[in-house]
Amino acid sequence: MARSILELALTLLGLCLSVASAQRLPFNGCDSVFHYQRWNEQWIGHVKPQQDGLRNVHWKLIFSQHGVNEAGDISSLMPYPNKETALQRMQDGGRGEIYVRFDNYHSELPKIVRIELNGQLLCNAEEYGAPSTTKTRELSMSVSGSSTRQQPMPALQASSSISLVNRPPEKKPAAAATSHKRCNDVFEYRLDGDHWIGLVTPPEAGLTDISWTVKFSARGVDKPGKTSAFSAYPNKQAAFEVMRNGGRPQSYLRFDDYVGEVPRLSQVELNGKILCSYVEYDAPSTTSTRQYQIALGSSGTQVQSQTRPETTTRAPVVISQRKPSNANNPFLSGLITTTKRPERVTFTQQTSGLEQCGQEGLVGLQVGGETVPRGRFPWLAALYYDSNPDALKVDLVYKCVTTLVSARTVMTAAHCIYGVLPNDLRVYVGRHDVTLHPEQHATLMLVQSVHTQPDFVGNLVPDSDVGLLVLTERVQYSIYVRPICMWSSSSSVSIGDSEQTAVAGWGTDATFKPTRYPVTVNVRPVSREECLREMITARDFLTPRTICAGNDQGHGPCLGDSGGGLMVLRNNRWFLRGIVSVAQRAGLGCDLSRYVIYCDVARHLSWIERTIVS
Repeated sequence: MARSILELALTLLGLCLSVASAQRLPFNGCDSVFHYQRWNEQWIGHVKPQQDGLRNVHWKLIFSQHGVNEAGDISSLMPYPNKETALQRMQDGGRGEIYVRFDNYHSELPKIVRIELNGQLLCNAEEYGAPSTTKTRELSMSVSGSSTRQQPMPALQASSSISLVNRPPEKKPAAAATSHKRCNDVFEYRLDGDHWIGLVTPPEAGLTDISWTVKFSARGVDKPGKTSAFSAYPNKQAAFEVMRNGGRPQSYLRFDDYVGEVPRLSQVELNGKILCSYVEYDAPSTTSTRQYQIALGSSGTQVQSQTRPETTTRAPVVISQRKPSNANNPFLSGLITTTKRPERVTFTQQTSGLEQCGQEGLVGLQVGGETVPRGRFPWLAALYYDSNPDALKVDLVYKCVTTLVSARTVMTAAHCIYGVLPNDLRVYVGRHDVTLHPEQHATLMLVQSVHTQPDFVGNLVPDSDVGLLVLTERVQYSIYVRPICMWSSSSSVSIGDSEQTAVAGWGTDATFKPTRYPVTVNVRPVSREECLREMITARDFLTPRTICAGNDQGHGPCLGDSGGGLMVLRNNRWFLRGIVSVAQRAGLGCDLSRYVIYCDVARHLSWIERTIVS
């Protein structure tokens, strides 16, 4: 076996590195007012108002962390650096700062997901999926009188609350009120015939790629009424004509069957930027999110996509002890708690083509080992290692290709992730240009857990070279981010001669330089006998759980393409059949006149189905 390895000189197409564990900082979507920092030899969250002169402040901060009953504690909110200094700054017309301590956290600090100041939403981010814990901290500070240092310090009031979160997929529709005046520039309620609509208009002309995210809040749960998906206004043809002419194309949604009042607008986001926001109703209430994209391609191609509607309800609940339905599944572990403050229950309704797997993008392809236009393979994602042991810094190093197989799971080669801690990995979904960071329409995702096929023990055999990464949050589907279809046990194991088979990735080119954009090639699976005729010393690597494939033009995956998917086009949809594992070494690169060996995922379906998280 060892001699065969030397003779064949097979090289893993990605490297598996183990980085020393260090405490990690979570994604911070509130960095305009909130900062994680070291103070007095411990981690704190430092909060600073964006304006001077506030004499009455009420802060509300919400954090999310993985798991329940985990070690670690978030302190109450406190004036920064102390009560006297903070209140004196407010008395003098400055900014009263606050902070919170993070005690006894050993891996990752809690993630800030929402900040409100005096009832106004300053920022928010998505909470972690179950099992997770949400903690709320509140603090009020006020001063009175004129700005003089001789006045006595006013009173300080503080309060804190903690709520454990469990999110079953339960549908609880909406009901509610009117829009906030700060959103009037981009959003308008309009009576259209016998029903109300909501009309959104970009604040500037000339945009050729528009992505809306609009949120509504409604009082109560289980009330009549439905908020439709978005559509182009007044119709698709007219909206695209306005966009081609450099205007401001409008979009709209309908409010159907509401009794009393329609939902109140709570946030409008355009191309990732929050244009306006307002605090949501208190529980019991319902929050609905609608997303929509309208764009012109480089050649004038019309692109219109609808992302899944989401409805979130806030209602008091009692959670009682329950046992996991599958003791071997860490994501179905039991939860023990008592009556808590309102929890958030998320319901996802699949009503969009974006939810369908394996659908190729709306752009064409330059064939023959050429660059893949953006969006053709929206399941293509890049795996990065965070190579900096300093928890305050993130240094991304590209390593392997991954494939999105569900809203929370990507698949790659086991040798890319074997022995690596989740905190040291990042997955860039929607990735295209690897020289850009951040990249528009792409999202850098954190990893919650790492799974390699149990038979893989770090060796070079591609027989079990398959792994899954479970992300901390669900990805947001768009025309650039969509899952590939998984091979199923009911599918034919053989790949037909007429079926197109391809592989794509950011590997090195013919000059052994990394590619900036993903490259794709068509390959042809061959039998074990034909593979051995070209690569006799590959006999120790070929098993019933591997696939051998190549390209007559000498094109194929090389260094950096490891973990990429062997994709099969079947019935106009792409299916994931294999994972790039090993290839013939040739100097600094690969001898692509020979075949590449893939791990056959169709032979590991039972393990994949047990491990994947949707």
